[in-house]
Amino acid sequence: MPRLRIIVASSVLIAGFVLAAYAEDQEKMPSSPPSSMMENGNTPMTMNMIQQMSRMMENCNRMMESHMQPGPTLAPQPEKKG
Repeated sequence: MPRLRIIVASSVLIAGFVLAAYAEDQEKMPSSPPSSMMENGNTPMTMNMIQQMSRMMENCNRMMESHMQPGPTLAPQPEKKG
């Protein structure tokens, strides 16, 4: 369980850093992308960052789901009286 908490906390921190960088880039970018960028068919840097973030979150979700699957159940232990 502690390992799961470390993984979740790390993922949240990484996501926070990526989103902070994305927000900073949005402030610095002009309101409309240069026309040459769109004519060449290239996507802006922020679109690549969003796609990478999306893939990272999907991978994280898959990893978390694999850790959350129930393992083999043990037979209940009888209570000791005495």
